[in-house]
Amino acid sequence: TGACNFSCKYCYSKDKLDILVMTKDLARKAVDEFILLSRYRKRDIEGKSRDIVITFWGGEPFLNFEVMADVVGYVVEKYGKEFLGFPIKFFASTNGSREVLSDEVVAFLKLYKDIFSLQVSIDGERVSQDLNRVLHDGSESFLSVISSVKRLLEEGICVAGKITYDKKTVRLLADNICYLWSLGIDYVMATAVQE
Repeated sequence: TGACNFSCKYCYSKDKLDILVMTKDLARKAVDEFILLSRYRKRDIEGKSRDIVITFWGGEPFLNFEVMADVVGYVVEKYGKEFLGFPIKFFASTNGSREVLSDEVVAFLKLYKDIFSLQVSIDGERVSQDLNRVLHDGSESFLSVISSVKRLLEEGICVAGKITYDKKTVRLLADNICYLWSLGIDYVMATAVQE
């Protein structure tokens, strides 16, 4: 879905994608085509197979969780966890708020944690997070996101972090990366706002 429950000040797709919503039928057709195209994949130079990764993106993809859960269940039932020797994996990028990472979603992620990777967009410590990643009403998001991240990590779900920094927060970048590492997020990616 293109919909999002945040109004990040630096969002490049704000007000552009709200009308886009993937249906179950279209999602199933898309993953079937994508997986079948894997027949033409090549192995890496060492002869190992590379993963087939089905990615959920947005907006906020977990606002369309019903379709996500359906697709994962459909793929696992139809193909198992690999196709022609290529492991099938899933990936989602989320803002990580409690609103979207409900008990149902966390249980789902725990069930599929061996094949599902999660990237949480979190800009680091509270001052950086709440400067740009705000809810639609302008309120802060840090406490909601940090409680979700801690819960995911406690449940044994692998979480990567994605920091977006701008002119105001670049000086805090090292501290923000170290903060995410201190939470147990081992992989942190940082991206500059393109102004």
